[in-house]
Amino acid sequence: DQAGITSVFLDPHYGGFIEGPKNMAIALTAFELSWVDGGAATCSLATNLALSPISAKGTPEQKEAYFTRCCPKPGEKTWRGAFALTEPIPYVGVDTGVLGGKIRIAEWKDGEEPIVHVEKRGRFITNMPFANFVTAAVESDDPRINGSCMIIVEDTDPGTFDAGALTLKMVHQLSATSDPILNLKVPANRIVGGYTVKDGVIVPNFTHSEIIEAVFTR
Repeated sequence: DQAGITSVFLDPHYGGFIEGPKNMAIALTAFELSWVDGGAATCSLATNLALSPISAKGTPEQKEAYFTRCCPKPGEKTWRGAFALTEPIPYVGVDTGVLGGKIRIAEWKDGEEPIVHVEKRGRFITNMPFANFVTAAVESDDPRINGSCMIIVEDTDPGTFDAGALTLKMVHQLSATSDPILNLKVPANRIVGGYTVKDGVIVPNFTHSEIIEAVFTR
């Protein structure tokens, strides 16, 4: 953090120091870190990956909230993120495009922001043991929500934010990887990219696949 490595991903407006494309700088810092600690390199990049859906398709409010929290500042807590796309066994390595994460309406009062219930079990998710937020891919389990989306959940949201069992693996021994269990209630404004309401149905502005495509194309 003090060296600025964890700020490389951010634009100067949010506390970073590189204007424009940053892929080469991120790759070089990961390469240098991996000479000494492959886990540190992986964990540094994992927060960048968690922020990528917000960077690619997030609302201005989402970018301001999470980019600024993830920028190290003296005397302030630095947030870490995790990216939860992959699914538990039996899907892992076979049908990773099949979403096991679900989203449904928990509460929707007239004139107020809907509260949604997010349920997600991930597999091999880096940063989970110390993540403060997760960008998770989910699909609708409610006729009042259309299709799929990505949504941001935080460790202080009501419900279960459990890092789960540590992953036993042969590589990346030093990276903090586990199989999280997420079961939380969050405001609908955490849907990455926002949403509209049409005929009483929440319609996310972007499906999870549109966001994933934007992230991995970059």
